[in-house]
Amino acid sequence: MGEHDHRQYWLSAASACGVLGITLIGKPDGLFPIVGYAAVAAAAASFVCGIRQMRFPFAAVIAKDKEQTAADAAPGAAALLPGGATGVLDQATQQQAAVQQDTVAQLPPPVAARPFYKRPPVVVATVGILLIGGVGAFRIFSGGSQGWPYHAGGAVYTRPFVVGGTVYVGSTNGNAYALNSDGTLKWNYRTGGAVYSRPGVAKGVVYLGSDNGHLYALRAATGTLLWKYPAKGSIGAVRSSPLYVNGIVYVGSLDHYVYAINANGTLRWKYLTSGKVYSSPWPSPSGNVIYIGSGDHNLYALNADGTMHWKYRTAGAVESSPYASPNGQTIYVGSDDQSVYAISANGRLQWAYHTLGMVESQPAVSGNMVYVGSGPDVYALNGAGTLIWKNSSLGPVSHAGPVTANGYVYVGGGDYVYSLDAANGHVNSRYLTGDLVESTPVINGDIYVGSNDGNVYALRAGSLVPVHQP
Repeated sequence: MGEHDHRQYWLSAASACGVLGITLIGKPDGLFPIVGYAAVAAAAASFVCGIRQMRFPFAAVIAKDKEQTAADAAPGAAALLPGGATGVLDQATQQQAAVQQDTVAQLPPPVAARPFYKRPPVVVATVGILLIGGVGAFRIFSGGSQGWPYHAGGAVYTRPFVVGGTVYVGSTNGNAYALNSDGTLKWNYRTGGAVYSRPGVAKGVVYLGSDNGHLYALRAATGTLLWKYPAKGSIGAVRSSPLYVNGIVYVGSLDHYVYAINANGTLRWKYLTSGKVYSSPWPSPSGNVIYIGSGDHNLYALNADGTMHWKYRTAGAVESSPYASPNGQTIYVGSDDQSVYAISANGRLQWAYHTLGMVESQPAVSGNMVYVGSGPDVYALNGAGTLIWKNSSLGPVSHAGPVTANGYVYVGGGDYVYSLDAANGHVNSRYLTGDLVESTPVINGDIYVGSNDGNVYALRAGSLVPVHQP
């Protein structure tokens, strides 16, 4: 292989590795960025080797070329006769051959071929791959500046619950997870069904529901089972997220009931609606009234003793979880009838705003503003129900509810996690996951969110890529 061929080989390898590396570094899965860093390292090493070939061809090639030039300069030094015998040369020719032999003898000796693993290009490339790949692995798996993903294996629909430096989350693979602040596993508990219910933590106990028809109480520190309801048999799938208030755990079930369970796992009361209860309960400021929706089109206000305080009927199933304002005067909730409602504490309508899709997520309230996801849109409404802005560029957001923090609205849209300017709805930044984001983010210093790609993400400052508005 000639000098030009060596250059072409190395520079072609540099181009290929560079393109591969840049592509993979942007992938969210933990393994892809490592391979990407290694590919970039290989690209750099290959480029360096290509430059070296331009300036310093292989020594063996130089020696061989010089030897061949010297031999060509003295064609009579050793002529072969027919049959391979060496003939006797005349005296003049012998003298010329002797001079030429001295010239050849002064050439540098040929360089012995080095083993493959000792060749400088290979050494440089290998060291580069190990160093940069190792740095990439450390950044990704040690909770570096970009945060971390934890791969649960099944889709993560649930909204994470973060308390005391621990992240609690469920997955469709049937597991509940407790993760340390650096993304390592603290413990996991396997239920008998997919976990769509958001874990809740109160007084050292984790409460969560499962599609196997049970409500679980686990010790927060270790994940050991304290009790499950019912202890025998099962109820309908529990996709509602439990609420702990004044020693009572409230939760809905797809068997049409709302349950109130004592802190020891025994039934306090249950209330029958006429539809499946996907909605999660929300308390009044006093905790004496619990608000929850049902597939029978109603928003219910239930007293702490299990009696109905009032109900408000919409034109569609109420899968959205309600939110009560801090002063308790207004309850906000969405409906599958493509509307978001503001209901007074006595059950009367204050206003309703019609969107262009079902409202299945919980509205977010900040000051005098209400933010809600519907179909492909995020809406910002003022306290009177008037539209302030709408962003329709994010992809499906109906399941992933918005949250607000520090002047931004955070929401999952399509495969991305977005931050929007709360004042005008413009996209500020975003982060690409590997699948749909139907988990509502949690802002607790970092951004915690699940994705259908099977990962739980902790996104730190700089993780979301700025998006420049045209």
